[in-house]
Amino acid sequence: MVSVGGGAVTLDHLRITNGSSNNGGGILNSGTLTLSNSTVTGNTANTGAGIYNWFGPLTIVDSTISGNTATSIGGGGGIFTGGRPVTITRSTLSGNSASTGHGGGLEAYDNGSPITISDSTISGNYAWDKGGGLHGGNFTIVNSTFSGNSASFGGAIYNTVGAVRLTSSTISGNTGRGSVGGISNAGTVYLSSSILGPNNRGNCGGTSANFISVGHNLVDNGECNFSQDTDLTNTDPLLGALVDNGGPTLTMMPALTSPAVDKIPTGTTLGGVPVCPRADQRGMPGPISALTQCTIGAVEPSAWLAAQEPLVVTSTSGTFAQPLELTTSGGSGTGATTFEAANGTAAGCAVSPAEPYLLSSTSAGTCLVTATKAADADFRQAFSPPTTVTIGKAEQDPLAITSTSAEFAVDLELKPPGGPVPDWCRSRWIRARAPCPVPPCRIRRPVNAR
Repeated sequence: MVSVGGGAVTLDHLRITNGSSNNGGGILNSGTLTLSNSTVTGNTANTGAGIYNWFGPLTIVDSTISGNTATSIGGGGGIFTGGRPVTITRSTLSGNSASTGHGGGLEAYDNGSPITISDSTISGNYAWDKGGGLHGGNFTIVNSTFSGNSASFGGAIYNTVGAVRLTSSTISGNTGRGSVGGISNAGTVYLSSSILGPNNRGNCGGTSANFISVGHNLVDNGECNFSQDTDLTNTDPLLGALVDNGGPTLTMMPALTSPAVDKIPTGTTLGGVPVCPRADQRGMPGPISALTQCTIGAVEPSAWLAAQEPLVVTSTSGTFAQPLELTTSGGSGTGATTFEAANGTAAGCAVSPAEPYLLSSTSAGTCLVTATKAADADFRQAFSPPTTVTIGKAEQDPLAITSTSAEFAVDLELKPPGGPVPDWCRSRWIRARAPCPVPPCRIRRPVNAR
């Protein structure tokens, strides 16, 4: 068992297993703990078998909490937390058990502090009483999957108090042995762009009917009070099994023919969270390249592609009136690279439509250039950050005075070559009077002339 006292501690690339204690069989935390790239598995305790968190914030990133067993009514097979903030990102809580209590995956006791879960999977957890996956309140859940969890009440989630906010997530294949395999609610649940169902013994229930749709949800029956025009009820989401679809966690991918696919317009934000465009639970972009709208639920219906190396625009300076050929470094694969330009301090920034891609402008200054490298069979699409390209001032052509003679006492107009004086040229009129010398005269054009 690892014990973390006061102060901030990071545990990285560790495997913590076979621990046993009254509280916190794997980790007992009373400080500020970050657990990254680690596995906590096979531990036992009365409460908080994997992690017992008290007095300090807990952050879990790219880690797995699995196969831990809490044996008392306090529960928390994977994690027990008491009134402290918890953040879980790109992680898995699976196969944990609260054999006589609540919260197979996570028990939030008296939780007035936020618990935030994103890009994560909570699966195969068991609670004897309530909340196979999660038990407690004040949960914010985004881009996450709940499947195979079971409890007497609230197989996936049991909300004891306060609010649960569920966005772009999937809750399917969970079991309520007494009632409600999905979400059992004693507070308020806000649902956005999420899939509920099918779950054994129903998707939404409990002592509170406060299930509020923010829009773009899908449920396989008529439950959950979904009443927005964008909601789909009594609809089969056509989900695949919980498997490795790429990315750091297991997911349930909808079929391309699923009614959840191509449903959320680009530019949609629900409950303050952008849901399209987005990166799904795996990090894959939505909408997928073949579609114009995003998918309801945690994942888009696209094959896993690796991320490209960072793409960088390397042509960062040029000269006005001389088109600049745009170049990049980084990126991966065989996808074509294209460019877009926007005005910075320069006007008329534009990129030619075909290779070689040339940047031009109608004035000196700066342009903002973004490169895009297309996806191929192995790598997903990549974008460079907007890059400032400086367009410097050009040198003028040599300037010569061509009016070099005149008659005495006759005004002489001074002008540059090429006919009448243009708007940008200031000329001076002189009258030569002997015997006084003619004073020097200059023709000047403004420095920003084009």
